Amino acid sequence: MFSRSAQAEAEKKSFGVSKSDAIRIHEQLQLETEQTIIASGLPFIRSTEATQRGNSFGQRLMNAVLDCWAKGYQKLIVVGGDTPELSAAEIGRAYQALQAGHTAVGNNFRGGSFLIGLQKDSFRQNEFAALPWQTNHLGCALKKELSVGLDLDTQEVLLLGYRADCNLHFDLIQLAKRSASSLWTLLLFVSAGRVCDSETSLGLVSRFGESTTSRGPPAGMLLAA
Repeated sequence: MFSRSAQAEAEKKSFGVSKSDAIRIHEQLQLETEQTIIASGLPFIRSTEATQRGNSFGQRLMNAVLDCWAKGYQKLIVVGGDTPELSAAEIGRAYQALQAGHTAVGNNFRGGSFLIGLQKDSFRQNEFAALPWQTNHLGCALKKELSVGLDLDTQEVLLLGYRADCNLHFDLIQLAKRSASSLWTLLLFVSAGRVCDSETSLGLVSRFGESTTSRGPPAGMLLAA
């Protein structure tokens, strides 16, 4: 999982709430991603600002990928920490695609990507770093780059479809409306600045009151060995 820590994410993406609430929201987003990865059964590594190197997003992601190749991995699935609707089944599909020699990509609704499946043999580090990261042109450019080096008669870029990420206050509201989880319904109250009754407040304390930062660091950039 390639992302900043929850504390660093809260500095960049506050969702219009207090810093402490923003940290808890990002912790929950990343925790759900971590649990999804665990459910997929694949090994994984987490890459945060503590280990990332580079002057741009593309350089930092490229170096994180190179670190994984240096550990002996030949195939890699990269996911972010802000796509709570990512499923273990989608990770499994990407893994099967990699095992068959393909690459994979899942796009978000802003033109970016929430999942990238890479093959070491076809990874072009400089071209990868130079992609239009954090723009709405990434999805198309990434698909084109991932197809380079593939035998298009027998190999392909698996397209996983679209998922929403959570960068804005609006995204949280839409997530809460779509989710069957009472946790995200409670989160909607917090992010909208609504006053909660005592029962709801107790629920918020039990679900969000205990920081997850005391836990050991979850692994994160998902590795398909």
